[in-house]
Amino acid sequence: MPKVLFVSQDTVKKRCQIGIGDDLDVKKYTVSLATYDSLRCPVRGSEIGEEAMELICTEDESFRAIRKAYTYLADHDRSKYALKMRLIQAGFSKEASELAVRRCVEHGYLDEPRQLERAVEREANYKLRGRYYIKRHLAGKGYSLSDIDRAIDLLVDRGDIDFDENFDRLCEKRGIESDEDRTSLKYRFGYKI
Repeated sequence: MPKVLFVSQDTVKKRCQIGIGDDLDVKKYTVSLATYDSLRCPVRGSEIGEEAMELICTEDESFRAIRKAYTYLADHDRSKYALKMRLIQAGFSKEASELAVRRCVEHGYLDEPRQLERAVEREANYKLRGRYYIKRHLAGKGYSLSDIDRAIDLLVDRGDIDFDENFDRLCEKRGIESDEDRTSLKYRFGYKI
C-alpha cells in the first residue's frame, strides 16, 4: 500500500500537495484542503487506501487539467469544444476536461460571445472575408452557426462591419475591375453563395 512521504499545505490558495509512494518513487498530487481534511489529514508515514488514492488521483488530474486549460487560453482564444478536445488530446479524461472548461467559463477566461465577436471582426475587417466564408471558418473551430450568425448580425447592426465596403477594399487590393472577376472573387471570399 502506498505511503505518504510528505505533506505541504498552502492555506492562502487552499491547496495541499501530498507526496505518495515509496523511498525510490515519489509522485506529487495536488488536492484541495477540503479533500485533504476529508481524508482525515494523512501525515508522513500514513498508508493511503485504494478509495482515498482514487479520490486524490481524480482531484489531481482535474487540477492539472485546469492549469493546462489556462495555458492554452493564454496562447489564443478557443471555443469550449476546441478547448475540451485539446485537453483530451493532451491525455486528460473527458470528466477532467469538462470540469476545466466549466471552471474557465466560471472565472471569465473563456467567454465565447466576446471571442466570437473579435474573431468575426478580424475575419471581416482585416482579412476581408465575407459572411459565408466566416461562418464556415469559425464553425470549423467549434463555434455554433447560430452564435456565429448572432455575432455577425450584432457587428453589422452596430456598424463595426460593412461587407459591401470590405468587398470594395478587397477588389481594390487585388486590382479587380471586371464584373466577371468581381463575381468570382465574391464566391471565393464568401460574399455570395
